Amino acid sequence: MKVSEETIAINGLDLDAIIDELEQWFSFLNTVIGIMSFTLALACLGTNTPAFNALLSVIIVILAVEQQKRFYLEKVRKLRKSAKKNETADLIL
Repeated sequence: MKVSEETIAINGLDLDAIIDELEQWFSFLNTVIGIMSFTLALACLGTNTPAFNALLSVIIVILAVEQQKRFYLEKVRKLRKSAKKNETADLIL
């Protein structure tokens, strides 16, 4: 683990890069998943079986989130693996 005034690195992972990755992930959740969820919810209200259609919509949203995790959270997954052995990584998580 290297600690300097400018950046903190844990097992080759830069803290600033992790923060940037999380900001991109939160932006994705807010814009894409939020808008998609709202649109699907409104669409379900106009059907004959809104409860069933809402259940299908929730499944679609969950699948979309799970699919996109592999693109956005690579550094966070590495940090989680490091956290088992490294106290600083656990604290950052």
